[in-house]
Amino acid sequence: MRSYDDFSNSNETEWLIGTADGRHIAVLVEFMHRRRFGRALARHVPGFLAAPARAGVASWKTGVWQCYAPPGDPK
Repeated sequence: MRSYDDFSNSNETEWLIGTADGRHIAVLVEFMHRRRFGRALARHVPGFLAAPARAGVASWKTGVWQCYAPPGDPK
């Protein structure tokens, strides 16, 4: 979930990652590193869905984008 944007300078976005055991990990990503962050998620999180993540990054609206489907899930 993208939870915070500093639109005054478009500098960073906070992404909240919910884990299977109920924990949440907050990651601040600077604008210039968003592609690197997406590639790292794709490489290290089985079931990561790049298309909804790109839609979330491209949107200027508040929202939640589901960027994960368990392996074997038809999403």
